[in-house]
Amino acid sequence: MVCRNVRRLLQEMGGGSWRHIRRTANEAAHVMAQHWNSSNGTNVWVDSPPGFLVNQLHCDNVTPNAD
Repeated sequence: MVCRNVRRLLQEMGGGSWRHIRRTANEAAHVMAQHWNSSNGTNVWVDSPPGFLVNQLHCDNVTPNAD
């Protein structure tokens, strides 16, 4: 259901791409899922990643705020 909704939203926004990334290649997503699972409320980060995620993004070779 979630995947279907994301695909629909991508189409409505004019396109995009969709591909599977194994967890071993994207530990940052795993770290975010663990954080979300243990959080007690809503978390919002704007313009920069949360501190607990910065090191993992670096390890995953992801450059935050690469505009």
